[in-house]
Parts: sequence; C-alpha cells; structure tokens
Amino acid sequence: VDYKDTDLLRKFVSERAKLKPRRVT
Repeated sequence: VDYKDTDLLRKFVSERAKLKPRRVT
C-alpha cells in the first residue's frame, strides 16, 4: 500500500465518517 493511497483512503474514510457514524469499522 502506497502512502499516497493511504492518505487518499484517510480522506475518503473521513468524509464517509461525517456522513455516517463511525460504528462499522
């Protein structure tokens, strides 16, 4: 996994977490 990919994934997860509660991990 590339660091860049992780950064992008983090942003994606962050945006999704805002829409839905961080209940499902």
